[in-house]
Amino acid sequence: MHLSTCLLAAATLNFAIALPSNLEHRNDKVGYLFTHFPPDDEAIHMLLSDGNNAQTGWKTLSYDGTSNTSAILRSDVGTKGVRDSHIVTSPDGCKHYLIATDLNAEALNYDYNYASRFGSLSIVVWESPDLINWSSARLTPPLVDASAGNVWAPEANWDSQLQAYIIVFAARYWSASDPDRTGAQPPNILQYVTTTDFRTFSAPTEYFAPGYPVIDATFLHVPEQGPDVWYRWVKSEVDYMVFQQRSEDGIRGTWTNVGGAPDSERIEFARQYSNNEGPLIFRDNVDPGLFHLWIDESTLDSYIPGQARTLDDMAAWEGLGLDGFPTRAKHGVVVALNREQYRGISTKYKVVA
Repeated sequence: MHLSTCLLAAATLNFAIALPSNLEHRNDKVGYLFTHFPPDDEAIHMLLSDGNNAQTGWKTLSYDGTSNTSAILRSDVGTKGVRDSHIVTSPDGCKHYLIATDLNAEALNYDYNYASRFGSLSIVVWESPDLINWSSARLTPPLVDASAGNVWAPEANWDSQLQAYIIVFAARYWSASDPDRTGAQPPNILQYVTTTDFRTFSAPTEYFAPGYPVIDATFLHVPEQGPDVWYRWVKSEVDYMVFQQRSEDGIRGTWTNVGGAPDSERIEFARQYSNNEGPLIFRDNVDPGLFHLWIDESTLDSYIPGQARTLDDMAAWEGLGLDGFPTRAKHGVVVALNREQYRGISTKYKVVA
């Protein structure tokens, strides 16, 4: 059944791409899948929502119903550790790619200075036809040249202008005059590569280098405002807060702060927690005018949830309570599920009691 649906989708791809991807069949969505890594295990863990409730009732998935098997995907390539997972779906809906940072901080005794000097320059990829069954992990070729020290927090989105996936990530580049990389750290900047198959990649291109270090970019396409309207959230590594911008001419377009905000403005609802980072954004399944923004942080080592009904004002985000909300769940992504996907995940995996 899934194969025939995908063949039909492929046959009508030119029409499907033209539809607003964030709104199409929104009423078919019955729940959410949340992928993340816990602070003490650099692997992909997954939570399944209680129907379309995005706030409480999340169920931890495992293979046997115990926490011993709650790592749904564990990397056996590269550093053998992964963080910062993100899922992108092909335009025809028939393939899903989960990508993640190739970083095993535990093996480095959590020496992030070393990891940013001599870290992995590749990312880890899994593929799935249905968000239920996943391939084995594979390591990409290096996305940057050897002068870089790290490739962190990759996020992939479909760029309809390029007819390719664009992967945005953070990297810092070291001077050839400092071969041992013992000097001051250069700033992380955002770069991107493009791909059509997550096996071969373009050369890296500078994406966002504002003159201070930035990392952890996440994106939302909002086609009801125009076919090329995107929003993005980025972490500043100066004040360790997240800010929000808008583009009217594509994900590689010209970005401005939402609502004409000054460059100093930040999203405030998680300010009381240290080191705001790893934002994730998703639209509500039931109410498409409601947006959910979760911000990772270091005080509780988990996400803090917020929501808003406009994307054009950083002050509009309101923090939500933590009662019943997932804990110790770091940098990941939430994706909407249709009935077949929700049922398939519920059948294959067991809920940790």
